[in-house]
Amino acid sequence: MARTTLGQPQARPQPAARLGSAANVAESAIPALPLAAAKPIVVCATATVLLLGVARELVIARIGTGTWLKDLRPISLDSEHCLAAWYESSLMLAAAVLLFVIGSGERRRRDRRHHWLALALLFVALSIDESVSLHEVLIEPLRGALGTGGFLYFAWVLPGSLVVLVCGLAFVPFLLSLPRPLAARIAAGGALFVGGALGMELVGGYLVATQGWRSTGYIAAAIVEEGLELIGLTVFFNALVDHLLAGRQYRLLSAG
Repeated sequence: MARTTLGQPQARPQPAARLGSAANVAESAIPALPLAAAKPIVVCATATVLLLGVARELVIARIGTGTWLKDLRPISLDSEHCLAAWYESSLMLAAAVLLFVIGSGERRRRDRRHHWLALALLFVALSIDESVSLHEVLIEPLRGALGTGGFLYFAWVLPGSLVVLVCGLAFVPFLLSLPRPLAARIAAGGALFVGGALGMELVGGYLVATQGWRSTGYIAAAIVEEGLELIGLTVFFNALVDHLLAGRQYRLLSAG
């Protein structure tokens, strides 16, 4: 009951309301700062990883691998357990987190929410695969069973292409339901990534089969492949960041 003074009711302070208002300010300000800063950080990180990989190939071509520098494998763009693989896996996982946040904040359209969350799970799977190279386990068994060579030297591209086709068809209605600028950026990022992961893998397989692993042609193809993958992921990640900031869906507490 409100207290009274001289017969007049005195409104009791409402700390809960004030706290709620402060929480809203914190929700909109605190998460927004790292999200806004994430875009230039990711662009710079992507450029750094790619430039280091290119520099590595130039150094190896110039001085060989017989020096104390060895083959500079940690900054290679075409090796397992290297900086590029770690960074790509991390970027996929970061994109998965953003996709989960977007999906969790989607309240009006449950079908769209399910697609966002499905994409989040897909990117978690991609991140795991990039870290442990699961798809490469399929290369030799499939090559032996199917007798593939040339463009299909890396035989994992056969099931990989099927997965991409099925996922692409499944997500077409989802893309069409999004605002056109956002859909265009997501499609562009996906096209760049798939063009590198599958398209350039076909080219790289042919060059390995015909010229060898250390041929100039294969090294150039590997650089282009990794470049397309990382640029595609960067475009996709930045599109998600802009979508979150524009729609303020990152405010999970107020979204409920």
